[in-house]
Amino acid sequence: MPRSPRKPFVTLSANGTQQVYFILSMTVYLLDIINPNHSFVERFKDLLSRYPSIDVRAMGFPAGWENEDIWK
Repeated sequence: MPRSPRKPFVTLSANGTQQVYFILSMTVYLLDIINPNHSFVERFKDLLSRYPSIDVRAMGFPAGWENEDIWK
């Protein structure tokens, strides 16, 4: 995790580094720096809406993850 991020980052639990949520959050963080006009977040949310049976909690997503600055 970046020590002093230039962009907002997510709050992680102690075991957060081993979750899919952490990996996807890092992907979004890097994309925000490399290509601020990316559409990953919108495409990811669209994918979740098309497959409502996907359990994001099982992937380590906390309640209210959509409200984290990085996922807006």
